[in-house]
Amino acid sequence: MTTELRVFDSIAAIDRAAWDALFPGEIETWDYYRAVETAGLPGFQWRYFTLWREGSLVLAAPGFLTDYRLDTTVTGSLKRWTERLARLLPRLMTIRMLCLGSPVSEICHVGMAPGIVGNRTQLLVRLLDGLREEAQRSRASLMAIKDAPEDSAIAQACRAARLVAMPGLPTAVLPLDFPDIDSYLKRLSRVTRKDIKRKMRHEAALRVEPRSQIDDVLAPVMALYDATWQRSDLRLEHLTPAYFTNVLRQMPGRATCFLYWHGERLAAFNLVLHDGQRMIDKFFGTDGSARELNLYHLSWMENLRQCLGRGLSVFQPGQAFYREKVRMGSRLDVNWLFFRHRSPAINLLLRGLGRLARLDRLDPEIRRLMAREMTLTSRMLRFGVPWALLIAFETGSQLSLKAGSAGLAGETLQWMWFVDVASRPLIWLGVLCYIAAFAMWMTILSRLPLGVAFPASALVFIVVLLSSYLVFREAISPWQLAGCGLILGGVLLL
Repeated sequence: MTTELRVFDSIAAIDRAAWDALFPGEIETWDYYRAVETAGLPGFQWRYFTLWREGSLVLAAPGFLTDYRLDTTVTGSLKRWTERLARLLPRLMTIRMLCLGSPVSEICHVGMAPGIVGNRTQLLVRLLDGLREEAQRSRASLMAIKDAPEDSAIAQACRAARLVAMPGLPTAVLPLDFPDIDSYLKRLSRVTRKDIKRKMRHEAALRVEPRSQIDDVLAPVMALYDATWQRSDLRLEHLTPAYFTNVLRQMPGRATCFLYWHGERLAAFNLVLHDGQRMIDKFFGTDGSARELNLYHLSWMENLRQCLGRGLSVFQPGQAFYREKVRMGSRLDVNWLFFRHRSPAINLLLRGLGRLARLDRLDPEIRRLMAREMTLTSRMLRFGVPWALLIAFETGSQLSLKAGSAGLAGETLQWMWFVDVASRPLIWLGVLCYIAAFAMWMTILSRLPLGVAFPASALVFIVVLLSSYLVFREAISPWQLAGCGLILGGVLLL
């Protein structure tokens, strides 16, 4: 059965009912993407990838084309260095990218008709082929997939296609399996519960106003949004006023903006999406008074009250601030970024740079999340195998060089000595093991902090010592054994 790929630059070209039928249970529907498309977000062109069989829509996914800053996901002190580099060499730090997903969606939505489950691998392969073809047509050097959930079919297809994988922003989820606020608070730690109750004292000073339109307060809302955006490290898109008004207008009964008034001053706003099952906290904006009035936590508790009042089962508190969201009872679900550059050489370079700027290296909470999600097999492949190979190559190098150095001719560093060295296979084997050990060491450094990796490399001393006894029958003194014990103890403490 022939499958036809069609790529549209407006979702208006696709029937609303046909699109939404592929995404049952999703809040970010055709209406949401239409609101985003017509909001005029600067720097974005929209693409909608579809597959058709016999005139019926069987697969759909949103996408976008943009000039992507390579340090978008970089945070902390490293961000300051990349921003300096971007000012000096702007073209080096920016690349044309075609991406599946949306800059303002929670995950990468790829919808498929329910009757084609058996052929979904074939459809996803065709989708990735279409993404590559559209990237060439649009002159995009980089193709990517943004925030694909860990267990999604698109993530599995990307891995099968050998796209480079990096952890993306996780999805925070709080199951609402408690009847009221008191029951929720009892689930938190004693310290967190006490902290929340203390912060709720400011609740009386605020007035919360739910709105289905904000045209009359759009200017102060955008001022709060801009202040929040400026404080953020992770900035891919800058929302326009039309985004907020469009979402509220396009999704009546499914989008609400809560306004938090402190006297006559608008102190914060919170745009949320909701249906009969869950609520998604899309954007929270405030100025410097958020810390003073504890606005973030007050809005969190207000959202929980709204969810419980509506009988919802899930609250998604949005992206970023993960440490606090976990403290407030949320779990984090893993999402992944996938990419491939059209040039193999540049793709290899970006793979290396991506390892340095991975979110799980820069954000402690994401690092803990990734560690929890790793299976025993993946842990062994990621950490155990490189360490075992490093120790094996280092030990093999030392043993080969030791055996090959026996009875070298001539004086050290004289020409006859060099000739004899170059003629010995064991010495060349030792050099090759050194090179292989260097490659393993670079792999380890890309996955562990230097302060942990370098001290742990002292394990090589123990293995070389034992190997010298087994191969060359060299004596091991009690002091050497004591030193081995100290090394092992230090590694275990690390």
